[in-house]
Amino acid sequence: MKSILYSLAFMALLLTSCSKKKEEAPAPYLINTESKALHYDETHQFTVSQGGIEVNAKTITWSTTDVNIVNVDPNGLAGGRKIGTTTLTATIAGKFSIKSTITVIPYSTLCKEPFFEDGASVATTKGKEFRALENESATALYFTGENAKLRYSAYIFKDGKMTSAALLFANSQAVVSEAQKFYNERYTALGTENNVIFYGDGNSLLIGISVDANIGFNAIYFKGNGKTLSVTDQTVLQFNNVKANLLKQKAIL
Repeated sequence: MKSILYSLAFMALLLTSCSKKKEEAPAPYLINTESKALHYDETHQFTVSQGGIEVNAKTITWSTTDVNIVNVDPNGLAGGRKIGTTTLTATIAGKFSIKSTITVIPYSTLCKEPFFEDGASVATTKGKEFRALENESATALYFTGENAKLRYSAYIFKDGKMTSAALLFANSQAVVSEAQKFYNERYTALGTENNVIFYGDGNSLLIGISVDANIGFNAIYFKGNGKTLSVTDQTVLQFNNVKANLLKQKAIL
């Protein structure tokens, strides 16, 4: 009889012990925002909690999969930079990770950007452009803009190969203001030279935006020499050359 009692007592002890272990299991880590939409000029504060208590920020390492889209500081403050989607990760004490998806959304959908591929053929370009062909010469293609904010998209060729592309916008202050946001949220501003605002994609694409007496408000797309982080003399020289070629084509309009 005693042996049965001892067995029952032992089993009860085991059950109590298991129950305590379950109760003592640590609460999961939770991030305050599992997905977030931001504009390029907005920020959001991320935090991590456990059991309703905020985790000490000093024990968390923050990172994003693409710092060109969203950057995050050591305290979990994330800032939008360029349109796109990236994953934010909070690593606690170097052991536990928790993630959130951040999407940088646009303020402006001013128009569709031109198809730009240095060296692309005329046939390829026509196949990529959805707008209606307005005019064509041996060295240029002009397509009618798809809305009132865009007059034309244009492509310049040499020996049948694309050298540059351009958007010729409506000449209004409202469009100028919207275009500034449009490019700021998609590209990196490199600087201003001779009243031309330059942007880059972090690779080799360069864009020069200006107002010209002959072609009005425009954005010219051309290939740079590798990754450009600022405006250089070479950048300005390249822009002036492609703009001169664009101006030569004005007669076909």
